[in-house]
Amino acid sequence: MTRVEQLFDKLPLRQTQPPPPASVFYLHPQDDLSSVLDRLDWAEAKRVILVIPLDAPVLADRLDLLRVRRHAARRHVGVALVTQEPEQRAITHELGIPTFNSVEQAQNSHWRHLSPPSPPTRREQAPDPERLRPSDSRVSGYILLGMSTGVLLVLIYDLVTFSQLDVKLMGQDALIGAAGGAAAGLLIFLLALLGRRFAPRALRWMRRGSMTLVFALGLLAPLVAGYAIVPGARLTVTPARRYISAVARITVVVPSAGQQSLETIDFEGQRIAGRRVSAEVGGAAVAAATGTSDVPSSRATGTIVFSNLRAQEYTVGQGTIVRTSAGTPVRFATSGDVTVPPMGQAAIGIEALEPGPQGNVNTGQINRVEGAAALSVRVTNPEPTHGGGVSQVRAVTQADREALRGTLLAELRDQGYERVLERPEEEGGLRQGEYLVQGSVRLFQVLHETFDRFSTEEAESVKLEMRVSVTGVVVDLADAYNLARHVLERRVPAGYELIGVRYQPGLMGDNVIGEGTLTFFVEAEGIVEARPEYERVKTQLQGKPFQEGMALLDAAWQRGELPIAAPPEAEIWPTWAEGRFPWLIWRIEIVEQDSTGVLSGAPGT
Repeated sequence: MTRVEQLFDKLPLRQTQPPPPASVFYLHPQDDLSSVLDRLDWAEAKRVILVIPLDAPVLADRLDLLRVRRHAARRHVGVALVTQEPEQRAITHELGIPTFNSVEQAQNSHWRHLSPPSPPTRREQAPDPERLRPSDSRVSGYILLGMSTGVLLVLIYDLVTFSQLDVKLMGQDALIGAAGGAAAGLLIFLLALLGRRFAPRALRWMRRGSMTLVFALGLLAPLVAGYAIVPGARLTVTPARRYISAVARITVVVPSAGQQSLETIDFEGQRIAGRRVSAEVGGAAVAAATGTSDVPSSRATGTIVFSNLRAQEYTVGQGTIVRTSAGTPVRFATSGDVTVPPMGQAAIGIEALEPGPQGNVNTGQINRVEGAAALSVRVTNPEPTHGGGVSQVRAVTQADREALRGTLLAELRDQGYERVLERPEEEGGLRQGEYLVQGSVRLFQVLHETFDRFSTEEAESVKLEMRVSVTGVVVDLADAYNLARHVLERRVPAGYELIGVRYQPGLMGDNVIGEGTLTFFVEAEGIVEARPEYERVKTQLQGKPFQEGMALLDAAWQRGELPIAAPPEAEIWPTWAEGRFPWLIWRIEIVEQDSTGVLSGAPGT
């Protein structure tokens, strides 16, 4: 067995061996170059697939893609991208980075990492300048080689770009190519003359290149001739696109103290791991009092009659206190001095000491005198007292305090949501790529609470100052998006491929499943593009008359068997073969046209 056969036997049979496993990372718009390089370091497999979402700035720069390629080469890791951005795909193609339309296509394809070029193993000896010295008689050979090369390149360009052959125009282009090639050949000859003294090694490589070019021209000449003679067809189609959407109901598992969290995404149970974050917030609120209270507003007045028990006159001074004796005593004060004759009587006005209706007493109820005057006189009221009254004022109720407390707690909960978002990562806030589930912020503990009014206290308003601790649940947004994409992919119709996804995280669900477990929703919207069976289409068109083949395609499109957005367009060349599709199936080319804007099933359609 020859050396070549031995090496050939050692080559892997890619057709029979499945591709090696690959680690898949779904990037999101918040990722940067550092996080992408970190994921390459974390990868357990030797192949890494990076899925880039639509309109994401990550890896949009050529320099970033080059750094990713070099980092993967240093770690001996194969890297491939899944992206739909045309500019990004052009850069990756230029850099040699494999690029695919879907994760499934990348996983089922064979591709390896690109290793840095190996240094040369030996030094090359400088050639003898005398052996590389060109002869003047070879100038015609250089010119003829340049002319033939120029003509061949121009004809190849015309055959590739012309939809129909134009012999006259191709003849003009051939003359231009011959003239340019002759000038190039003469220039190469002059460079060879200069190089025999100053650059003998370059002259040797130039000579080898010339020999290689002649050999290549000898191979290309029959191919170009065959291309010009054998008929070809180009079929332009616009793949159909559809809009699909799904709402993923995601269960978040938050481990308690001493419990272990989920290590990976549970796609079957639609569960992801989460963690708790907390913050302290404080504030104050004021509410108007809604209750009322009766407040004494006026004092009762009346007239009493003193009876003198002595044989001489007695003067009762102003402010002498008299009162009732039944029940709770009601006290009155005299409005002035009064002199009572011996064994006689004298009347004087009185006013209640306390305002309110309790000062309105009936006839004869005022019968006690306080102080030293009680030894000399007796008292009675011949008429009822009157004028004691009340008025209603605002007062704080318990319901006012409870309503104010609920309002302030709701405000502090909203403030806690914003405080958690603003809290730095090093102080226990959100990490990069995390999402605080809306509605998960809850009151954890009341640290301080003070009302400035008691219940039933007379006041126009009541004020509450409070400081609380709130807690919420955060999740890794990439995990939530990956799970939502998994739910969306199950809705992709057969024969279609998911080419773009947008996500919108939503609110927390109403149900709390258990301690440390809650649910929230992520809405995923995607675009799927049809992947028609083009080989079957080529087989149906092979050798068919043009009109018959186009009628078959149109009928298949009308029946929905060919998932395209519009009737296909076809062209056949050269002119003499326009009546029939080529018999050689490899001469039938199918070109996909961008179907942007042609979308079915979109919202509002």
